Amino acid sequence: MNKKLIYTVITNSYDKIRPVRIYPGFDYWLFTDNPNIDPKGWELKLIEKHSNPLVQQRLIKINSHEFTKGYDLTIYFDGNFEIIKDPNELLTSHFSGGFLTSKHPKRGGVVEEGKEILRKRKDTIERVQTIFSFSEKVGYKDDLGLYETGFIARDKSQEVIRIEKKWSEILKSTSHRDQLSLPLASFVSGVQVNTIPREVTFRYLKFNRGHNFSLKFNSFPLKKGFLNKMYLSIKSNFQFLLITMKKFKFSFFLFSTLFYFSSCSEFQNPSEKKFRKLYENTVWYRVDGTLDDLIAFSPEKLFFLLDGGEDCFFWEEGIYKNTQYDNCKYEKVTYSLIEETKNTLVVRELTSGGNASSLYCDSEETILTFQILNSEEMELKAQFMGRTSPPQKWKIKAKKFETSNCINGILNERGWG
Repeated sequence: MNKKLIYTVITNSYDKIRPVRIYPGFDYWLFTDNPNIDPKGWELKLIEKHSNPLVQQRLIKINSHEFTKGYDLTIYFDGNFEIIKDPNELLTSHFSGGFLTSKHPKRGGVVEEGKEILRKRKDTIERVQTIFSFSEKVGYKDDLGLYETGFIARDKSQEVIRIEKKWSEILKSTSHRDQLSLPLASFVSGVQVNTIPREVTFRYLKFNRGHNFSLKFNSFPLKKGFLNKMYLSIKSNFQFLLITMKKFKFSFFLFSTLFYFSSCSEFQNPSEKKFRKLYENTVWYRVDGTLDDLIAFSPEKLFFLLDGGEDCFFWEEGIYKNTQYDNCKYEKVTYSLIEETKNTLVVRELTSGGNASSLYCDSEETILTFQILNSEEMELKAQFMGRTSPPQKWKIKAKKFETSNCINGILNERGWG
């Protein structure tokens, strides 16, 4: 028996079992509830089927002190990862004890992650809201950043055991999305989470896009006062920004209007091919983010989104009234083209008359900027409530795209993110 363990957890056949590459000094465990699978080099650790396999998987992932007794150090990675380089080198170069994972490359906090989870329907509003309620209760200011927990290296120190216990405790009472609760576990337990950039993680682990099936969650009807409570739980971080937005709301509208008309002025060359025509039917995948999503373009629509390679949605210019959209009920959702040149496409989303005063459902403006960097790369920036998210890099994947099965994202409750 070695003193170091590499392990993964796959429940309910969510991921495909991938062969494990053996490196010296480690044992290799696969926790699974499927006794009939080919282990492909892993040592099988059979577990009973659970009524909630998502939570079951997360609790084994989190509680290394409980499920991997006898080992001094463990490396965990999700079922859609595989080892491509000696993990001993990773530990020598980047691990100095304690708790190590990857820094999230795109989002910077629990609030942003919660919004993304709701956009992607990875959990319900009700369960995500419990995180914000807990955050408000413990006085968390959402200032520890965000972690990408597909990879974790840990020792068995008392500090690690303490954060694991707190992490699993929070997860069991809130959302199964473990990235949402790790910053809070760190805050409450007082244990530091050490990080490495994703590009370092990906030197040693390969990410395989997609799962055996897709999980989508629909929310239950909203309870009275629910969205107001969510707003209160995060208002400490956005209060000044919200006040500023209200104060200068008319200025923003005027500026946007002037900018739109100037982009359509007579000084533009009408014969110049524009962004969507030049990149018609091209398909792009995200280089520094979730690999499941693809983006495509055509002159007839603003843009297309292939959600995990399964569902296809499009967004087009127009005004949509009394619309259930992006987990909210709005009096009006407006999509418009702000600017289009050879290498730039700027789209504006404006929602108004939300069903409650909250960060998620209040009136808000989002600006999406698609910018071509070179013949193979594109950058996407999203400006939400005056705050610009880190740019996402996309790379061209194909030059043909079938749009006949795509449906309107706005009319089918699908947020663009």
